[in-house]
Amino acid sequence: MTKRRMAGSGRFVALAVAMAAIFGATASSAMATVAWRVTSVSNTVVAPEGQLTYHLELTDVGDDATDGSEVKLTATLPSGLRGVSANTGSSGFECPAVAGENVIVCSGAPSMGSDAFVTIAITVEVEPSAPETLTTFFAVEGGGTGAEAGTTLDPVRVSTIQPGFGIDAFESSILGADGTPSTNAATHSTLQTTDIDINTHTDPNPFVGDAWPVEDLRDATVSLPPGLVGNPSRFSQCSAAQLAEGEFDPKPLCPAGSQVGVVIVRHTEGAFGSVPLYNMVPPPDAPARFAFNVNGTIISLDAHLRSSGDYGIDVTASGIPQALAIVGNSVSFWGVPDDPRHDPDRGCPGEVSPYLGGNPCSSERPPAAFFRTPTDCVGPGQVSTGLRIDSWQHPGVFAESSAPLHSGPRYPHARSEWGPPVGIEGCNRVPFEPTVRIDATSHRAG
Repeated sequence: MTKRRMAGSGRFVALAVAMAAIFGATASSAMATVAWRVTSVSNTVVAPEGQLTYHLELTDVGDDATDGSEVKLTATLPSGLRGVSANTGSSGFECPAVAGENVIVCSGAPSMGSDAFVTIAITVEVEPSAPETLTTFFAVEGGGTGAEAGTTLDPVRVSTIQPGFGIDAFESSILGADGTPSTNAATHSTLQTTDIDINTHTDPNPFVGDAWPVEDLRDATVSLPPGLVGNPSRFSQCSAAQLAEGEFDPKPLCPAGSQVGVVIVRHTEGAFGSVPLYNMVPPPDAPARFAFNVNGTIISLDAHLRSSGDYGIDVTASGIPQALAIVGNSVSFWGVPDDPRHDPDRGCPGEVSPYLGGNPCSSERPPAAFFRTPTDCVGPGQVSTGLRIDSWQHPGVFAESSAPLHSGPRYPHARSEWGPPVGIEGCNRVPFEPTVRIDATSHRAG
C-alpha cells in the first residue's frame, strides 16, 4: 500500500539505485501534445467506517499547453468506499456528484502550460463491509487533440492500528525495451526503476495535517541483486559545485552527458520531477556517487561493494535533509543514458530542468550501455532487492523490506496484486566470442 502513488505519462528521497535504481521512477519520451500525470497522496491506513482524503495533483507533462477544451478526472472507488466531498480550490474543476457515489467525475477547462499542475482533494468514507485493502483508480484525460491520458492507483489498508515509521511500498525492477523484466543473463537493461513509499498519517499539529510522514526519513540503503552491475566510468561526471548552482530553482552546470536518469520526489500534496540524476565525481570512500538537486536540496547516493556474502552492490543515501516532507520517491536509471530518447528529460547546463520549463538537451557522447544483468541463472523468486531505512526521530532503528523481480502488474499496485516472480535464464546463451592473436617476438633463427 502506499501513500502517494503516481503513474501515467511523463517524465524522491531515499536512495536510489546506484547501479540499479533505487527509488524507482518512470522515464518519459518526447510528446508533442498534452500528456497527463496524476499523483495521489493519502494516509497509509484508514479506520473502519472512517474517512480518508486523496490529495491529487494533475500535471501536464507533455510538450504543449492545454487548449481550453474540457479536462476530466474520474475517480473509481472500490467496493467498500463511497464519496463524501471534493475540494477543488482554485483548480477550475467542478465535481457535481460526490456524496454517496462510487464513481466521481470532476471536470474543468483549465489553461495550463506544459509542466503546470492543479490540485484536487477527494474525501471518501469506509463502509462497514469494506475489505482489508481498498484500491482506488484515478484517470485524467482531455485538454487537447491527441492528449495522452494519465492514470494511477492508490491502495490503502483498513485497520484500527495506526502505522509507525516504516515502509508502505517498495519495488525495484530491471526492465527491457518492451517494459517487461530483463530476465536474460548478461544483457543490457533499458531501465532500472525503484519505488519507495514510507508510512503516512494525519499529524495532530493543525499546521501539518494529512498524508504526513510518520517520521522523517534519515538514511536508506538499497541492496541490489548480486551480479547486477554498472559502469559509471563510461560517462561524464558532475562536480558538487556544478550541481549546487542556482537556488530554489536549481540551474546545475553539470555536463549533459553526466545525466544518467531522473528522480520523482513525492511529498504530502504532490510530486517534484522529473529531477535530473547525475553521475558525480565520487568521494575517496565510494567507487561511485549519483546525486540530484531538488529545490536547492542535494541528495547523494553512494555505491559500495558488499564486502561479505554475495559481493553485490549497496547504494546508500545518508543524512537525508528534512527540508521536504517526503513520503516517497521513484528513481529511474537509464540503461543507455546517452540515448536520444531521453533528451526530453535531459537538462541543459546552466538552465532549470525541463520539468521546470527549461530547454531539453542532447548528450555530447555516443551511446554506451550502463548496466548488465546478473550472469548467474536462478529460479523465480531468487532475484530480489533489499531496503533498510531509519528516521531522524529514531536513528539506527531500521525498518526493512525486500522485493523480488516479478512480472506485471507492478507498483503502484498493492503487493498482493503483483505478477508472479521471475528469475534469470539463458546462461547457456551468454555471448562468448574469444579471439586469439600470436605475434613473433623475434625474426632471428634459433
